[in-house]
Amino acid sequence: MFGENRPYADGVVVSPRRREKARMLCRVIERHLPAGARVLAADFGCADGAVPRLILESAAGGRIAHYVGITLLDYNDLAEKPPHSHPRFERLVADLDRPIGQALPGLAEGSFGLVTATAFLHYLPDPTRALSNARALLGPGGILVATIPAPWVLRARRRGLFGPPNSRIRTILSARQWLALFKDAGWETVEHRR
Repeated sequence: MFGENRPYADGVVVSPRRREKARMLCRVIERHLPAGARVLAADFGCADGAVPRLILESAAGGRIAHYVGITLLDYNDLAEKPPHSHPRFERLVADLDRPIGQALPGLAEGSFGLVTATAFLHYLPDPTRALSNARALLGPGGILVATIPAPWVLRARRRGLFGPPNSRIRTILSARQWLALFKDAGWETVEHRR
């Protein structure tokens, strides 16, 4: 079975898939954030923080002053599992179904330069709130990097074709529907890449 003996988030193990996510995000950071930048970053759906830690340890990580990871209250037992550690990383546990000021009052709106949400939005019953929260956190020129698996992949994962069935996948939309959802959440500029 695909999922046997492979802990997902335990503050220690880092899977090849998560290493690839970190490499992809490093390329985006290097392309979009100036070399001398020192921005605040947030990772929606950070799990145990493996991806933010890998980014902070990379050359691209020098452009991030502090990385705040946000994991969901209802996702498995992540709240109880230890996060990966890095001096510039902290993990918060919260739901993102409320305005960011209510969900996480300590985060200053408009002060972040980067928000990442990789393979995360489909776990939310209504991703519009998380997209609105990302927009609220970002300051002028800030960017959101969101990745969403193809609908057929999500359906297969939900049914258990790539490991144990994942009943936590809640939102399966086409690319066109996702783009409309971004617009509904107030995003004026959306760049869609495959």
